[in-house]
Amino acid sequence: MAKVSDLREQILLEVLLLGLRIGDVINLEWKTFDVNGELPIPILLLTKKEQVEAQGFISSEFKELLDKYLPILDKKNPYLFQSKKGNLTTKRIDAILKDLGNRGGIKTHGLFRWHIGRKLFLRTCAELGVSSWSAKLMCGKAIPESDDTYVHDAELKNDFIKVSKVLRLRPEVQGNGRVGNLEESIDLVLKALKKIIIEHGYNLEATEGLTDKEFIEGFMNAKVLTLKEAVGVIGLPSKSLKEIG
Repeated sequence: MAKVSDLREQILLEVLLLGLRIGDVINLEWKTFDVNGELPIPILLLTKKEQVEAQGFISSEFKELLDKYLPILDKKNPYLFQSKKGNLTTKRIDAILKDLGNRGGIKTHGLFRWHIGRKLFLRTCAELGVSSWSAKLMCGKAIPESDDTYVHDAELKNDFIKVSKVLRLRPEVQGNGRVGNLEESIDLVLKALKKIIIEHGYNLEATEGLTDKEFIEGFMNAKVLTLKEAVGVIGLPSKSLKEIG
């Protein structure tokens, strides 16, 4: 999807991978993201539903896009995602995602809405061994105040770095020009997607003993969502799946 998206759409996809609620995304202000510092850069986002702060981060990939995007915004308009009337609506953002899917050749069958990004973020955190405390703090879910004391800033930053190496628009390229840990990243995403599929109530017969990839391919054969479409939700190259069998 990232390959067929324009600059604003890429910014939108980066925010999608932060796991925020769509109701909070429409009210994001560009000044929050107009920051510099050691990457990843911490940012605080007040959530509307639970009135808690999401302790998010700006990755190096996100920062590179923001440096191109922020200068072209109307500075009299406070919103990150601007429209003629002020900010984009939730309906408009979902429409943009649907259009991105169509342009990327992804038939979403009505499943690809903003909330899947939040589910994918939380599931990926779980697969990476990130504590539920850290995961909830990063995407703005309330946790008991007593638990908040157990999560330190350094730990939260390290947890985000783990997640950002998997949930990114482009595969991470190492100094030697090779894509780093792509197979491991795809495996983690497949596990997360499998659990999201199960959460949605889609039960496949005779799935015991299947690998995560085989499970999702069974889902594909049921003509609910193709493997390419599932991977396309977060922009990973589907051709790489053939390499991991």
